[in-house]
Amino acid sequence: MGCRDQEASSKIRTWLESRESRKTPWKKVSSLAASFSIKRLTPAGKQRITESLLGFGVELLTPLDALRLQDIVQFRLSGEMDRSVDEAGESDDYSDRSPNQIIAWDAMNIDEDIQDPVEQWLRCLKSTVAGDRQLVWEASAKRGIVGIVTYSGHIRNNGVIEGWGIHHSFSRPISRENLQDHPATAWRFGSKGIKALQGSAIRLSEAETEAICEMAGGLDSTLIPQSEPDTSALVVQWTRVNGLPAEIFIENAIRDTPALWKKLKLTEQPKQQVTYKKVGRADLVSGNTVIEAKKAVTINNGPAQIERYLGHLSKILKVNAQNVRGILVQNNTRALPGVKDRLFQSPFPLELWSVYCDVNGKWKVIQVV
Repeated sequence: MGCRDQEASSKIRTWLESRESRKTPWKKVSSLAASFSIKRLTPAGKQRITESLLGFGVELLTPLDALRLQDIVQFRLSGEMDRSVDEAGESDDYSDRSPNQIIAWDAMNIDEDIQDPVEQWLRCLKSTVAGDRQLVWEASAKRGIVGIVTYSGHIRNNGVIEGWGIHHSFSRPISRENLQDHPATAWRFGSKGIKALQGSAIRLSEAETEAICEMAGGLDSTLIPQSEPDTSALVVQWTRVNGLPAEIFIENAIRDTPALWKKLKLTEQPKQQVTYKKVGRADLVSGNTVIEAKKAVTINNGPAQIERYLGHLSKILKVNAQNVRGILVQNNTRALPGVKDRLFQSPFPLELWSVYCDVNGKWKVIQVV
């Protein structure tokens, strides 16, 4: 181990032991390499950095092989030096930190009926570290602050900054009226300050955070993501340039693009937003096939809903359950835990597909299950 390696590793170790390490990430991969005097980050160079850090009791939360040069590096103290509980009494599994950022989501992206929180990539500040929390503003239905996201500290940059996080909905949203009535939050949520909430995360001041926590009557501790992030997961298409939510954008594309019908094995152009009395409104219906678009299909978000529609459709067509077809559509190219088994257990033929735009704006269709 060279002197330069020891110096860089020692500085990272010292930083990790300080309170400052919980506020900002250290460096991008490219800057980390420069700190170790590595001009071109080869596999041997990555191994050298990793071994040098381990020699000082420092682990990388994500291996360098899984990161690109512009990604943020996250560290932790290893072995007996790893802190399971910090000075504030916060555990490794839960965070009770005051939120330091806020983001606007469209109402259609807020899955309040999910019983098991989904770990996923969500937009955040690039300085986000493990245990940081983010408030969620509902941009369309105007209910105010409706939930909170807790991050694991894993960060990636695929054109937008995303962190591996879990979203929890509030049982009682904090209304915009209350936020405008408080002197500490009046400007932020007034006609001028609210314009900053356009889909990217913004930082909250301590005064704003304190006021919001007071209005909420305090915030409960929330679960920190425990699994390793899915590095193959696509960037979530929260909104497009026309401002439509991701689900509606995909619905419109399937409805209007014959090439997508062919790949999804549809026999005719689907009808959009078909209402079935007493059972709800299906996103798309084509003959004996019902299609539902979701940001992320889970065991509790998607299957039961489409089964209701298929049950009603089978009665209308006077056919048995095996003669109708259900297609669940999402951005992600992988099935989340338990989804495959849930679909196989259905009395109806259910499929899971990934429909998304690639970096060149071309539609891609992949059958997942």
